[in-house]
Amino acid sequence: MPDKTIPDKLLDDAIKNQLYTEQYANGLSKQVQILLTKAQDEIAGVIAKIDPTAPTMTKWKQARLENLNGSISDILDSTFKDISNNVSKELTGMGKTQAISTVEKYNKNIGADIFNVTLTPDNVKAIVENTMIDGKVIGDWWDNVKETTKTKMAAAMAAGTQALQVGMVQGESVGELISRIRGTKTTPGIMSLTKREATALARTSVLQVANAVRQETYKANSDVLDGIQFVATLDARTCPTCRPYDGKQYDMNLNPVGHNLPWPGTPMHFNCRCTTVPITKSWAALAGPKSPLTPDQQQTLYNIPVGERSSINGPVAGDTTYQDWLITQPVEEQQSILGQGKWKLWSENKLDVADLLDNTGRELTLKELQAKLEILLHRSKLPSRMN
Repeated sequence: MPDKTIPDKLLDDAIKNQLYTEQYANGLSKQVQILLTKAQDEIAGVIAKIDPTAPTMTKWKQARLENLNGSISDILDSTFKDISNNVSKELTGMGKTQAISTVEKYNKNIGADIFNVTLTPDNVKAIVENTMIDGKVIGDWWDNVKETTKTKMAAAMAAGTQALQVGMVQGESVGELISRIRGTKTTPGIMSLTKREATALARTSVLQVANAVRQETYKANSDVLDGIQFVATLDARTCPTCRPYDGKQYDMNLNPVGHNLPWPGTPMHFNCRCTTVPITKSWAALAGPKSPLTPDQQQTLYNIPVGERSSINGPVAGDTTYQDWLITQPVEEQQSILGQGKWKLWSENKLDVADLLDNTGRELTLKELQAKLEILLHRSKLPSRMN
């Protein structure tokens, strides 16, 4: 395999960073789900305790229902406050790490310390507080999820109480009311839908902040960059919205270069996995008489092998599929990204990258993959990818 060019190295790190950021986002989503599951259990407990379906006088039924709604509201207020605080803390910590690693990895791949501005903790905090998703700051999204859940809960309790009162003679119980919150195997409950929305919000928040930190780092070091390249096509799940942008370049003012697609921002939508790669100025521009670098920095440029100098500001390869890219990575990187069990199935050509996800894009567990493998055993046996 030929040595990789500097743009190829930058692309490698951009994709790795995006993959590890996604893994971090999944971990944060699980933290959010744990808090929401705890809230779900607490709500089920107060429903059972207050039981607005109990056969009492009408005015007492109404009082019980109001008391129940108040208790549910308190639980949700407390839960979403904890979620918001936890997410904000995690995003700030992740953003600080992202700011440092963006500079370090760029300089390592270039072979010279020409990125010399790292965002301060205050810069990162401001990014977290002001990052927008579809025109709304992240904190507003959490408030919206909370208030929507409250409204759905109150409506469900009112409708459910009325329905159960009618059905009491048939032996129905308050358990039916709790099922409206938890859901069943066939019907999603209010909290299961809330978890789904909260998971997407947590993941998108992580990707949004990570991308915003990288963009601000590029801007802070714009004197050594010619522009930014959009990277979208990593696997078969790349959506039609993102696919046309793959490989498109923009100048440092985010104006299109060689095309007319306006800068879309990243992520482009909820659960978007697109990323960007910086386009470095040419070696001649960085080392020439009008160089933006200090004499010491210019001196380090001469350490870059002559054969790599001409490629320093070359374009990143377009239409790079995740599968193609993963095959080019060292075994230890593949194992780190996939995990030992999944890597073994993938390296033996028993499963493709697309098989590692379900039809909603959720990453499958090793147990689920092994079950899927049994279904796919009719596939032609091919040599291992590692042979």
